[in-house]
Amino acid sequence: MMCEQKQQRAIALQALEEYSARLMGYPNVVGVGLAESEKERKDPGPYLIQVYVSKKLDLSQLSPGEVIPRYLLVRIPDKPGTVLVPTNVEEIGGEVELETDA
Repeated sequence: MMCEQKQQRAIALQALEEYSARLMGYPNVVGVGLAESEKERKDPGPYLIQVYVSKKLDLSQLSPGEVIPRYLLVRIPDKPGTVLVPTNVEEIGGEVELETDA
């Protein structure tokens, strides 16, 4: 179980690396990071990409190209297929300095 969780974390980190610059280009996005999925959510894995915004807007205020995707598609090296990594949008106000674990 622990090995599978490490693998899922590595996949989520890969998604963060691949998509962070693109996600930072969305309206009001001030930061992105890796977060653990809450049990009440029905995410496909224990990790998600947390997207921090200065102000969370109603979908009706955004054009289709401005909506942060619910899932990020990640291709696993040396394996067929792809994995979906969920996203979550959280309103926090202004810019935030995120900690990273090296």
